[in-house]
Amino acid sequence: MGVSFWLAVASVVFWMAFGWDLFRGNRSIRALKDVDACLPEPVPRVSIIIAARNEEEKIERALRSVLG
Repeated sequence: MGVSFWLAVASVVFWMAFGWDLFRGNRSIRALKDVDACLPEPVPRVSIIIAARNEEEKIERALRSVLG
């Protein structure tokens, strides 16, 4: 068996181990919806900057989508 065969075997083993590690890590992370939000009081203000040029027709829809 040649060197290319063993390189292919090593590559397959590496990628299987890498994939398993990713799968296992993904399963251990909790979904964001399951985490309790601990917001500071008072809630800080946030500024949103939207770059727009010649967007008269679309700016209202864009702002509504950003604001909620």
